[in-house]
Amino acid sequence: MGYVIVNKVTRIAHRGYPRNGDGCYKTEAAAKAAITRHGLELVPDYVVMEESAYRAQVPMVARKNLMTGKEFQIALDQVGTCIDPSTERYWSM
Repeated sequence: MGYVIVNKVTRIAHRGYPRNGDGCYKTEAAAKAAITRHGLELVPDYVVMEESAYRAQVPMVARKNLMTGKEFQIALDQVGTCIDPSTERYWSM
């Protein structure tokens, strides 16, 4: 189980630290410390959530596969990343 920093308005996870890139912190205290490090405490729209609760509420969007043209569902916070088959980045890695 881990913790993520989430923007309450956009419902997208903040991906700053930890360095592994998944945006998941081992403890709630570590996530709150990251909010302070990034200066996000000045923006009241960020909250710390358990990763499982975040994954349950993240919206899914329909995208079109770049190579096959078939539609698929992907989490909103993963659109445009290296795991999104609708991007050239996915196919060139």
